[in-house]
Amino acid sequence: MRLVLKARKLQSKNTENAQNRSLDIQKLVTCLIPGLSEEFHGFVKLLSVEQASVVRRLQGQALNIALVNGDLCEKYRHVGFNRPGNAMHITNRANMSGVSLEERWIEDALRKLHQFSIDVVLVSGMAGVKLKDRVLGTNVLVIEGVNSSVLKDFSTCTDAVPISYVTQIDENCVGQGVDFVTVSIVTASTSRVMAVISSSVSAKLQSLEDQFWSCAHLLHQALADGKLLHGAGTTELLCIQQLHQSKQTEMENPQEGVVLELMAEAWMDYVSTLMMNSRSVGWRSHIADADGAGVYDNMTLKSEAWRRALNLVFLVLQSEHGDHYRCQESPDCLIER
Repeated sequence: MRLVLKARKLQSKNTENAQNRSLDIQKLVTCLIPGLSEEFHGFVKLLSVEQASVVRRLQGQALNIALVNGDLCEKYRHVGFNRPGNAMHITNRANMSGVSLEERWIEDALRKLHQFSIDVVLVSGMAGVKLKDRVLGTNVLVIEGVNSSVLKDFSTCTDAVPISYVTQIDENCVGQGVDFVTVSIVTASTSRVMAVISSSVSAKLQSLEDQFWSCAHLLHQALADGKLLHGAGTTELLCIQQLHQSKQTEMENPQEGVVLELMAEAWMDYVSTLMMNSRSVGWRSHIADADGAGVYDNMTLKSEAWRRALNLVFLVLQSEHGDHYRCQESPDCLIER
């Protein structure tokens, strides 16, 4: 939860609306690598030693960025492209140089990158091995396997236009305002936050990532609701107290008091068992210390759980006692009754 809270603080700090207290799940990204856990606004990627040397040379400079939506290789064709099966390419000049199509494509790609002073290329797919080796010598960093949502975010913040082929690069497709921090690519005014999750035990990384996303969704829901309920059984005990008070009031149907009493007793047995097993203090102390409780539950999730539980209870009561009463209103009336 600490990591999620820091990520939300970074996200709200870098959004245009500083008063925005929500947590945008779509702008959260996780990266599982060994080392200490840190949070950055921007995009974090584990790089090779050769790529890290390029980062050190480019660090502190105003960089230009290009976004490639697809694979960065000579044989890549965009989705929907169909090469004619019976077509044959004919030229009136013989290939006397012996240069392959891939080599010519690499030369064209390098020429384009140099022409528009591209420093960073983010690729959603895979990049050709030969091209990656060649661009390292020209201080151009190619990062492959970038999520499409990250490309979209960088496109919005840097005004870069995603392209399908490197030969499509022109002055309108180049983004500006990118910087490096160690191995992190950051840009101003973005709410994109990456949480770096690490552990000395590799098998534990997936569990830690699941815990992070679970906490993130809980915090997102809590901020969306704008309210919380006291947890650790405190709210349930307050409900039991309310049931006991309700059964003492005069009711038109005397059977309602019996139902409320049975519900209160059954609920009390359940909550008491949980508190006994968890070695919690007495229920009166829980109610007295409700304002100082440090555990909270989401309003929406708790209400939905209660709704399902109460509907099930009423269904069981109707089955056991042969109550054929049917509510003609909305399903919410089951809870009200």
